[in-house]
This record gives sequence, C-alpha cells and structure tokens, in this order.
Amino acid sequence: GLLLQAARRGIPAYLVDETNRIRLLLAEVDGGCRIRREEQFGTYLSMLPCFGIAQGVSCEGMAYPLEKQDLFPGRSLTISNEVTGKEAVISFERGQLLVIESRDRWNG
Repeated sequence: GLLLQAARRGIPAYLVDETNRIRLLLAEVDGGCRIRREEQFGTYLSMLPCFGIAQGVSCEGMAYPLEKQDLFPGRSLTISNEVTGKEAVISFERGQLLVIESRDRWNG
C-alpha cells in the first residue's frame, strides 16, 4: 500500500532488505523504467503484475526479452531474469508492475 501511494504521486519508493529491492510502477505514471547493470541491486530481475493484469509488457537488454506480453498474477514467466546489456529497459501499457531486483533466486 505504501508503494502504491508513492507511485501515484510519482515519488520513487523502494522496499529494501539484504537480498531484495522492490518498487511498484504504474503505467499511467511511469510507463516503465531503466535499470543500469552497474547500479543493479543483485543479479536477478523479476517483474510481477500487481492488483491485476499488467498489459503490453516489454523488456530489452535482458536474457529473456519480452515484446508486448500481458502478465497475469500467479504465473512465473518473468521471474529471475538477468540484465545482459548495459541496461534493462522495461515498459508497459496498462496496469501495475512490481519490479524486484534480487540477490537470490526465486524458489516459489
């Protein structure tokens, strides 16, 4: 909820612990983000739809790129990806997206 409040105002906010840095992006506010590999928190990058479907999700500069895919809650398509270029570019057209930079692999 706190991430949603900050995201609606366009304020960068993160949940951070020793293994993860998490942020919430809103299509109508952010439309995506860029993550430079040299500034990345850990090795793995996951994107999860939040509060419903995230539509038109694309990512480039990553081991498993996407082109305008719809992401549905409960699916693991975008878990534990890796930045392979100088930066990853994530964009999406509708919905909310949790972006998780992680130092550990997803074991779910």
